[in-house]
Amino acid sequence: MFKRLLFCTCSLTLLFSGAGFTQPQEAAPSANAGVFRAQGHKIAAPAALKAKNVASSSAAAAQPTLEAQPWQALYIPLDDRPCNWLFPGQIARIGGGHLIVPERAWLGKAYTPGQPQKLKAWLRDQPLYSNAIISADMLAYGGLIASRTAKISTTEALENLQIFPELAKKGQHLEILAIVPRLSLRTSDGQAPYETSLRNWAARGEAKPPAKVPEKYFREYLQVRKRNLEVLHNLLRFTAQGTIDHLVIGQDDAASKGIHISELAQLKAKIKELDIEDKVDIMCGADELASNMTAGWLAKEANYTPHIELDYSDPEYKDKVPPMEAFTLAQTASLHLDLSGAAETEGTGTVIFVETPSDKPFAAPTLEGDDQTKTQTENLLNRIDNKFADQRKRPYGLADLHLVNRAEPIFAQTIIDNVPIWELACYSAWNTPSNSLGTAIAQACAAQIALVKGKNWTIYRRLESEKTQQAFTVARLIDDYAYQAVIRQNLSKEYKNINIKANPLLNQAGPAGLAARNAAIPWAQQLWDEKLLGQSYYSPIVGQKVVFRSMFLEIVLPWPRLFEIEERLNITLATEDVVH
Repeated sequence: MFKRLLFCTCSLTLLFSGAGFTQPQEAAPSANAGVFRAQGHKIAAPAALKAKNVASSSAAAAQPTLEAQPWQALYIPLDDRPCNWLFPGQIARIGGGHLIVPERAWLGKAYTPGQPQKLKAWLRDQPLYSNAIISADMLAYGGLIASRTAKISTTEALENLQIFPELAKKGQHLEILAIVPRLSLRTSDGQAPYETSLRNWAARGEAKPPAKVPEKYFREYLQVRKRNLEVLHNLLRFTAQGTIDHLVIGQDDAASKGIHISELAQLKAKIKELDIEDKVDIMCGADELASNMTAGWLAKEANYTPHIELDYSDPEYKDKVPPMEAFTLAQTASLHLDLSGAAETEGTGTVIFVETPSDKPFAAPTLEGDDQTKTQTENLLNRIDNKFADQRKRPYGLADLHLVNRAEPIFAQTIIDNVPIWELACYSAWNTPSNSLGTAIAQACAAQIALVKGKNWTIYRRLESEKTQQAFTVARLIDDYAYQAVIRQNLSKEYKNINIKANPLLNQAGPAGLAARNAAIPWAQQLWDEKLLGQSYYSPIVGQKVVFRSMFLEIVLPWPRLFEIEERLNITLATEDVVH
C-alpha cells in the first residue's frame, strides 16, 4: 500500500518544513526581548494555481444557514512560549473555536515575569464567555519560570488569585491550570550554583540536607515548594466552594520518586477530604495541558465525544513510567484523553500510533539509524498497513515518544516518504513523553470534532479548520524533527552559553536566531515544493477537494536560547473547483 523508501540517510538537504502561524490578536515578540525576528518568506504558487476561493484571513463570506461564528473562550497562558501561547489557539481553530487572549507582552519572557496586575484588570474588563482557561501560575507568580523563584511571597501569590472569586461572582465558568513544581528549581541567582545538588537531593527524598549547599539556599528551596503547595491547596478550597468549576493540576518534569511524590499525596488526600474528586484532575505534564483543556472545551461545545484508539509499538511499556514522568504511560494517556473530552476505543475513531520510549531516551539520534531503529521503523509501517488492510478509512497519526526533546529522525523521515502528510490527524514528538502524547491527542480530538461537526459550519470555518490542521502538522515536523533532531544539535556547537538573562538590547540571541532561520527555511521550502505545493486531496472536513496553494513562514527564537523555535506559518488552500 505504501511507497517504501526506507532507511535513506537523513541529511540537511532532505525534506522538511514547518511553522506555527500567528494566533489572532498576537503581538510579535519585541526585539528588546532578545528575540531574533526573521523576514517572512512568501513561497508563491504557479499562475495555474491562482484561485479566488481560498482559505485565508479574508476568506469568503458565511452562508447564513450554517454556523459561521466559532465558539469562543478566554485564555491566559502559562507563559509566552509557542507551546503555551500558540498551540492552544491553533487547536481551538482546528476544532472550530477561537481563544480570546491578552497582550502577549503582559506574559513576560524567560526570566522576566509576567504582569499579573495587568492580566487581572484585563480579565475584569472581559464579557462572559462559555469558558475561561486560566493559568494560576501566571496570575500568582508571573508564569512558570517565576513560579520556581522566591521573588513572590505566599501572601502576594494568594492575593493575586482573589480574581477567581470575582470572576465566579459575575458568572464566569472557570477552568484553572496549576503546576506542581519540578525538582530542579532556580529560586534565586545566589542559589543557581547549587540547583543541581538540590535537585538530586529532592529526587532521593532524603531527610538529611544536601552536603555543601548553604543552609540559606536549602531553606529557600523548601520555602518555594511550601509556598507553591499552599497556593495549590487554596485552589482546592476555591474548587470546593464552587468558585473554580474544574481544576487541572499538572506535575512538571519529574520522576517516579522524589519530594514531589509526597506533595502529590498531600493534594490527593485533600481532594478526597473535600469530596471534589469529580472536579479535580492530577496528571503529568505542564506545557501541553492547556491544549488538552482546549480540546475538552471544544468537545463540550460540540456536544461530542471524540473516539481515540492508541496503538502502542510496545504494549508492555504501558505499565512503565516514562522518563521525566511520575505516572505510568497508560495512566498518562488515560488522563490526557479524559481532559480532552475523549474516550479510548478499539476499532473506531482516530488511531494514534504511539512509539514508546527508547531504552536510551536521552541519546542523540544518528541520522542513518541503527539496526534496532530500522526494525522499529519497518514495524511502524507494518502496523499502519495491518490496521488499514483494506484502505485507510479512519483518521490516523503518530505520537513519537522514542526520544526526549526531539523526534526520532528515521521515524519522521519514513512518515514523510511513505505517508501523504495531509492524511495525518496528528503528529507530535517534542520535549517529554507527556508533552508529545498530550499534544497528539489534543490535535486528533480537535480534528475529529471538525470532521464530525464541520458539516454544519460555513465554508470559511471549514477551510480555516483544514488549513490550520495542515499547518499544525507541518509545524511539528519542522520543529520536532528538523530543528530538534538535526539543526539544534549543530547550532549548539557554534552558539554556546547564550545568556538568557542578558540585557535584551544586546540581542545576543540574534546571530543564533539567524542561523536557525537560515537552516530551517530551506528545509521548509523543499518539503513544500516536493510534497505539498499543488497537491490536491479530498478534505472530509471541507467536503471537497482542496489544493495547497501558497505558504508564508517566519521563524524566530521566542526566548534567547536554542531550546525551541517559534514557527509562524500560514498555509493557503484553494478549493479545486476554482483552480481548474
